[in-house]
Amino acid sequence: MSQHDVSMEEFLAPISKALGHDAVPETVVKIDTDELIPAHISDGLSAEERMERFCAEAEGAHVNVSHTDRAGAARAVADIAATAGGSAVFDDEPLLDEWGVAAALEAAAPQGAWRWDARAGRDACIEKAAAAQLGVTVADAAISETGTILQVVRAGHGRSVSLLPTVHVALVPASRLEPSMMAVMHAVRERYDAMPSQLVFVTGPSNTADIELVRVEGVHGPLTVHYLVVDDA
Repeated sequence: MSQHDVSMEEFLAPISKALGHDAVPETVVKIDTDELIPAHISDGLSAEERMERFCAEAEGAHVNVSHTDRAGAARAVADIAATAGGSAVFDDEPLLDEWGVAAALEAAAPQGAWRWDARAGRDACIEKAAAAQLGVTVADAAISETGTILQVVRAGHGRSVSLLPTVHVALVPASRLEPSMMAVMHAVRERYDAMPSQLVFVTGPSNTADIELVRVEGVHGPLTVHYLVVDDA
C-alpha cells in the first residue's frame, strides 16, 4: 500500500469524528426519508384555498385562467378556437368527448380540428401540430404551489400538442389539483403501473431570459396559454 492509499476505516474516521462519533459505526441506521420531506406552503390549506393559490400562481406566470363546469367547457374552448383562428389539434382524450369539447372544437376551429392519432406516425403528428394555431389538452395533474400543470406523454397525447401551436388550452379537472410537486409524483406512481417515459410540466407561456435577462415569450413554445379549470366533482 502506498502512502496515498488509505483503508475504508481510515477514510471514514475523520468523517465519523466530525459527526460526533468516537469510532466508525459498524452498522448504518436506516433513515426514514419521509421525515426529510420539507414543509410546503400548501400544507394545511383547504381545497378552495389550494385552488385560489393555483390560479394566483398561474396568473402570475402570464396564464389566462378561467373556471367552468362540464357543461360549459365545450363553449369556452369553442370561443377560444374562434378567436385564435387557423386549425386546431387536440388530445385523443375521453374527457374531451364526454364534455362535448371535441365536437365543439371541430365545429369552431376556422380551418378544422385534428384529433391526435399516434397511428398516423410521428412525422404526420408533428406536422399537424406545427401547422395548428391552437392545441387543446387535458392536464393529468396540477400543482397548487406553482400554478403548474402536468402532461403525461403517451399514445393519446404527444408533447407536440402543447408545445408547437401558438395557443395552448389546457383543461384542468379540479379533482386533479394537488398541493405540491411531491403530491403530484405520488399521484403519478399510483395511477400508472410503471413510470411514464416522459412527463411535461407547463407553467405558462414559453419564455426565456437568457439574453441580458430580458424576458421573451414564445421563443420555443406557445405565445398564449389558457388554463380552463373544470369543476368535475
